[in-house]
Amino acid sequence: MSKKIDRAYVFSVMSGNFLTSHLPHDWTEWDGDKLEKFFEEHAWEPLEYWDWNDVYELIDICTHDVMHLLEEKAQSEENEDASDVA
Repeated sequence: MSKKIDRAYVFSVMSGNFLTSHLPHDWTEWDGDKLEKFFEEHAWEPLEYWDWNDVYELIDICTHDVMHLLEEKAQSEENEDASDVA
């Protein structure tokens, strides 16, 4: 059985696709102002004029997709393990 991956961790990793630096792993403890400032200071050039909430949403969509893929993979592995036992 595979280890469950934390959504906040995946979000942090995905942030590097839209920001010039990945969010640190403790980003969920930040208040909204600190998060907004980080997004504005680390905006990737093609997105530098976007509202930070829109960039956040892009990262969130990617995170959702990755989490879905990981869940599908875990389910597939569980099904394979169950069929091996039978």
